[in-house]
Amino acid sequence: MRIQFDYGWHTDDQNVMRYSARDNWTWKDYHAVVHVSQFALGNAEGPVHVLIDFSTGQRERCPGGLSVHARTVGKRMVDVLSGKAVVVGGPPETLAPLGLGEQGRFVTPDGEAYFVETLAEAETLLASWGVE
Repeated sequence: MRIQFDYGWHTDDQNVMRYSARDNWTWKDYHAVVHVSQFALGNAEGPVHVLIDFSTGQRERCPGGLSVHARTVGKRMVDVLSGKAVVVGGPPETLAPLGLGEQGRFVTPDGEAYFVETLAEAETLLASWGVE
């Protein structure tokens, strides 16, 4: 089985873990790559923020269940994670049930996730969190 997500450090300082969707990804793929990435997170000093890029994967539509899976975005599975996540490219029609505020903020059990349209918006948000 090939996981339809890539992961790696988004910054040289290892303070942002990036997950990038591949074509025809599923939520099972997303959760599998998050689990695998925990080995890389173990070497980080923290805090580590999460960047999830759905815009890199081609799908006709987002897999169902975003309102359930959004609660796991940036989940603090290891202590080094900050609980802050930014998600790029979530289709607006799937985001509506989340009840996002003006800033695209969604409160999770472990922190908060922000949903943005572009990578440039994600970079601006990460910079506001102190990421260079």
